[in-house]
Amino acid sequence: ASDVYKRQAAWKALGNMKGAVVALDPKTGNILAFVSKPGFDANQLAVHSGVESNANYAAMLADENGPLFNRAANELYAPGSVFKVIMATAALESGQYTAESVFPNPPKFQLPGTNVFVQNSGEGKCGGKPTVSIADALRFSCNVPMAQLGIALGQDQIRKQAELFGFGKKVKYPMTSTASVYPENMDDAQVGLSAFGQYDVRSNPLQMAMVSAAIANQGVLMTPNLVENVLSSNLSVLMQSQPNIFSQPMSKETAQSVKEMMIGAVSRGVSGNARVQGVEVAGKTGTAQNGKGEPYTLWFTGFAPADNPEVAVAVVIADGGGQGQGGVGNSLAAPVARKVIEAVLRK
Repeated sequence: ASDVYKRQAAWKALGNMKGAVVALDPKTGNILAFVSKPGFDANQLAVHSGVESNANYAAMLADENGPLFNRAANELYAPGSVFKVIMATAALESGQYTAESVFPNPPKFQLPGTNVFVQNSGEGKCGGKPTVSIADALRFSCNVPMAQLGIALGQDQIRKQAELFGFGKKVKYPMTSTASVYPENMDDAQVGLSAFGQYDVRSNPLQMAMVSAAIANQGVLMTPNLVENVLSSNLSVLMQSQPNIFSQPMSKETAQSVKEMMIGAVSRGVSGNARVQGVEVAGKTGTAQNGKGEPYTLWFTGFAPADNPEVAVAVVIADGGGQGQGGVGNSLAAPVARKVIEAVLRK
């Protein structure tokens, strides 16, 4: 599919919702789509009258919807359950766990030293058995086992894994992203919350697309790149970009195992709205809370086709997609990702 077609599909798929879409080629790091909404009409800044262009710029700055914000790379959001992909990777990379390692599965879990209880959303019972595997915790998106896993792993192990994916770093693509954040100096209760992307964990869509791209590319993360080449006025090539390795956040075996978990989340779990006819999609939805009465932040990250990935994608929808606390990642973010995947694969 043509690059313009992919970008238009991503722009259209977001509709009138505030948010962003990033699509990467996992094998090269090339950025296939990079959309932030609401956007602005650059023609308004290119008018011949300086007075008029200044007035237009001032109006954009004053717009409470922030059309000048680059939500794809410079706005940070609570990632919620898409962070569970990083948790599953950290668990396997620690050498202490496999996809089938189990945790106690009570309906609610008391955070150490507090009167705060963690509960699962939606799929409240998380399979309904006394224990639950890491694979099923990802598939059903359960908070209770993830909080226990986070406390058992410890913040240093989780942070190390998040940083291998790019957390804590400004990523040059060649513009510069805002560094995603995995907090430091937490107590066990805060670590428990961080394990399902809450407390002070923050990420941007570029970062979450990089997480999926690394898993898609058998554990090798390529540096995201927006500029394919630079031509001179006579169309000779001044600069031709080459794919660069950003990091190797996990082994090939871990990547395969987490990929299978993400396939399960889409095919037999809570991320089903990302399914594409005739294509195996690996993915994970997220619905992040932002404080009392605040609208949720809705997410999807994933890649397709699962066996030979051509696209890794991340979608964030801010302000609850206009549905306050009524929308979830699977209802609003996953269908956007599905349309982008379909556009790239021309399904």
